Amino acid sequence: MGLLTVAPAAPGPPIQPRGVRPSIVLVVLDACRADHLSAMGYRRQTTPNLDRLAATGLLFTQHYSGSNGTVSAVSQLLMSTLRPHALISAPEGPELPSDNARGSLPSVLVEGGYQTALFAGHPYFHPRLSSVTRVFDHYSNVASLKAEGDKANLDDILDKFEPWIAAQQTPFFAYLHAMDTHFPHPLRSEAPVFVDRRFRASFANGAAPEQAAQLKGAVERQYVVDLYDEDLHEADRSVGRLMETLGRLGRLENTVVIVTADHGEQLYEAGYAGHGGGIGNLPDAEIHIPLIVSYGSHVRPEQVTGITRSIDVAPSILALAGIPIPAWMMGNALIRREDRQVVFDPRSASPFAPVFNQDRDPVRVALRFPRMKFFTRWAADPTAAVAADDVLVTVGDGDTVIPAGDPRFAEAREAWRRLAGLLRRPSHVTDDTLRRLRERLRTLGYVSG
Repeated sequence: MGLLTVAPAAPGPPIQPRGVRPSIVLVVLDACRADHLSAMGYRRQTTPNLDRLAATGLLFTQHYSGSNGTVSAVSQLLMSTLRPHALISAPEGPELPSDNARGSLPSVLVEGGYQTALFAGHPYFHPRLSSVTRVFDHYSNVASLKAEGDKANLDDILDKFEPWIAAQQTPFFAYLHAMDTHFPHPLRSEAPVFVDRRFRASFANGAAPEQAAQLKGAVERQYVVDLYDEDLHEADRSVGRLMETLGRLGRLENTVVIVTADHGEQLYEAGYAGHGGGIGNLPDAEIHIPLIVSYGSHVRPEQVTGITRSIDVAPSILALAGIPIPAWMMGNALIRREDRQVVFDPRSASPFAPVFNQDRDPVRVALRFPRMKFFTRWAADPTAAVAADDVLVTVGDGDTVIPAGDPRFAEAREAWRRLAGLLRRPSHVTDDTLRRLRERLRTLGYVSG
């Protein structure tokens, strides 16, 4: 493969035979980090249900988000573009134009004949703020706009999802966005697996990130990890409920279930908890996320060790649905059909994963290679001054800095140069939007010719 792969190497045949289309459920566990799944070798049995899905499906062990914050990461996930227009917005943010979501995964699926539904537990998915909510056929959000009260977890979302799925007669795509693994982490279970209920912490409600300075040593930091693992275990129990529901409705064999995250979460490894702004160093805790694809007996089980990216999810879903992948999508379809099974396509692995720190301009960027990470900065405005900040470090041995004279440094910088040039090209979505606007203005007499 080339150093920079941004589109499928060659369009293959539809995954399903003509006339047979699977339903697809995409579960996004907000702030779920890959290294806390027992399927990924974590020391605790946090995710027995996800472990079973991984054992009988595709487990991507080096899967990375394109950002460390929800707004950017969800937009990249659903647009398959590294620097897309925002599809969702924070409550204090602006109302987003509907055109932002044109060309997003749900809109392409709608045009391809799928029924689509969004079941959210996040205040950012509110119709007044978020353009993507307007392109789904069905929309439900169990979180209030002001995000007051308890956070919405996967169980809360399934309460809304289950009546909807029972009524579906045609293939559907459902996006479920749950907050179990997002701060705060109040103890919910009456019989916790990892948390000692007798422990009395100096903080309340699971420790919000800004309370990090109030933690009293390693014991309390471990308690925060225990709370996180407990919430992950609860989310995993809900995944088991989802699979039981599909089985009860007779849909298990012809429904693809994909479990991933928007981004990860720091848990005070470097004195900070949370994601997004923070110290902006894009550690793996914030960007290494799970990706599991389950499809009954249709999938050949495999642990995929090559680098994959969140922008690869949308093209993969379209390939499963037998729908052509739009030219503007930058990701790779990770799967192909071989005989009667769906298998991982090794050509779709990437040489590196680009990650952008959210809400910064110039933005901090990391290129995550298999054993290295290259840091630089980038500005959306090509005329903006960007201070040199290039550094290459190894991963897994204390982040040793690789000197600029090392050939690997030149290789990483060249990869970034090529990617930066690609990012400045207008997308087909932008081109189409401008074309439609010009045609409308011409119809109204404001533009001639």
